[in-house]
Amino acid sequence: MLSAVAARKARPSFPPPTMEDLLPSAAAYIPQPSQNLFQIDDQTVLVVLPHGSQLPLTGTYQLQVLAGIVAFAGGSLTPSPTWYRVFAPTCFHVPSIKHISPLPNSAVPAFVPKNLQTRIQEAQSTSSIILIRSLRTNINRVMTVCHPFRDVFPAQERRELGIEGISIPTVGEYLPFSLPPSWEPSLLSFDSIESDTPPVALVLGPRKTGKSTFARTVLNRMLTRHHKVAFLDCDLGQAEFTPGGMISLHIVESPVFGPPFTHPSLSHTAHFVGSTSARDSPERYLSAIRHLTSVYREEVAFSYTDDDDDELLTSSTPEESHATPSSSLIPLVVNTMGWTKGLGKDLLDQIIEIVQPSDIISIQPPAYDAGAAAQTFSLATSSHVRVHEVDPMPLSPLSERYSAKDWRAISTLSYFYASFSPTRAPKSLNETTARDWIPPIPLSAKPPYELDIERAIDGVYLVGAESEDVVSDEIGGVLVGGLVGLVRNTAGDEDDDAQMDLGLDGEKKRLIPYTQGRPPPSPSDSECIGLAFIRAVNASRTSLHMLTPIPPAVLEQASPRVLVKGTDPSFEMPIWGWVPFGGKEVEMVERPYLVWGKAEGVGATRRRVRRNLMRKGQM
Repeated sequence: MLSAVAARKARPSFPPPTMEDLLPSAAAYIPQPSQNLFQIDDQTVLVVLPHGSQLPLTGTYQLQVLAGIVAFAGGSLTPSPTWYRVFAPTCFHVPSIKHISPLPNSAVPAFVPKNLQTRIQEAQSTSSIILIRSLRTNINRVMTVCHPFRDVFPAQERRELGIEGISIPTVGEYLPFSLPPSWEPSLLSFDSIESDTPPVALVLGPRKTGKSTFARTVLNRMLTRHHKVAFLDCDLGQAEFTPGGMISLHIVESPVFGPPFTHPSLSHTAHFVGSTSARDSPERYLSAIRHLTSVYREEVAFSYTDDDDDELLTSSTPEESHATPSSSLIPLVVNTMGWTKGLGKDLLDQIIEIVQPSDIISIQPPAYDAGAAAQTFSLATSSHVRVHEVDPMPLSPLSERYSAKDWRAISTLSYFYASFSPTRAPKSLNETTARDWIPPIPLSAKPPYELDIERAIDGVYLVGAESEDVVSDEIGGVLVGGLVGLVRNTAGDEDDDAQMDLGLDGEKKRLIPYTQGRPPPSPSDSECIGLAFIRAVNASRTSLHMLTPIPPAVLEQASPRVLVKGTDPSFEMPIWGWVPFGGKEVEMVERPYLVWGKAEGVGATRRRVRRNLMRKGQM
């Protein structure tokens, strides 16, 4: 294997494939041991892909290309020492590994047995040669917690390649990954941008049109020319790297091959909104985007140095350099929300004005949406902006099988069971993505942090509709069972106006520092470190129990002393994390703060509010 330094000098390239290469092929790969499939060890196999064949795989695995060029997930991979992490559940479009063209005389790694090296050299002239290795992360166990996703990874007994947890699906068991033909010219344009300033690509479009897929594909394409790419996630309901409810800026170093719940990350900078939509707090939503855009321009765009990679260079996931004029820049991909009408369109117009993108990718409404009009935006006519109008992805059957609430549920559970790096330099430009997951146990059985409110918390705030109606005596009940943002106030200490009460020992104790109707710190004076789950508040309101996946060292460095909670009922901890699991059925027994079935009484049902009233000019 190459050393970390040598690997840095051999950054792989992704030559742009043709659209024919990206479309699914009828020629399926049929494994034939000792002919096109060779066992390296009990966790690794060598695969020979002849011309015109493709290999779809479900499960979790690592992929390395030894010889030839292969198309994969909207791009192409060439020989390199990089192991790519791939998560391919059946609830998501499954990418196939497809041979494009051979690359003779590729180097054969020394760890390949000598009796296979000759076979590889002979096959290089007509085939691509790849390594498939097992990837064990416990993500499949997390899936069993959330019942709609419990069977999305292959059963252990399926071993078509001889490796546990990796399967070759049959027709009807999966939906293949493919891109609309109109996307390729736009994607190709990002492979040849030469500029002294980093490109900024903003992706927008209605819901269920492939907006997140396009943003993810652009991100992977940009990583072939840049060491790092920044990703600004403005989609509160279907976020890429977080459970949602936040506007977040991430630094990405490795290609993203998998659905959002397979790569939960700690953000470089983020702001908590506490809702799955911007409709309740549009001003705070825009203010957060404005501040994160400023952070990107001032701290990220031109800040890359080779020293940023030193801590991350390992033999398993090397980050290599690529000698191109723009490789020292850090471009930006902006993923927006799918709300494109009325107030949503007004917000998108303002986001464009704030971000000032170099490229706008506008995914047009699908033909079946008769009430949608072609999208036009205020900055799109500027001569400095390249506008790419592309067709939407075909409506997937998966959109009928899984709702937006299901995707938020599995992303939230994945985040809270994720295992992040225990150390992280403040404001570093290094990626902080979960590499593993803790074997799941019910959140009711997981040991929490116990916080002394007087010593650990400076302020508690509520945001969203009707948040100003919550009085101080009710704040403990509002927090229990809720998701909160752990916020650091960069403007200084909070004003100490909290109520005091006698504790059990007769001494005065500070209660939860909450003031009714008080707005939270502005995005320019604060940042959200991550999310936490408040599991309990004691009767005297002087301490609370909290669960969070953020490592203690990161909490100590950031010192978030402010809790912010949203009032949006759609932004909550999924019920699946509360209850015992392991079987197919959930025992509906009495549990604190949980009500099974339809509740009764005042406040038992959500009040319906009409939000479709618009001005004449917005229709």
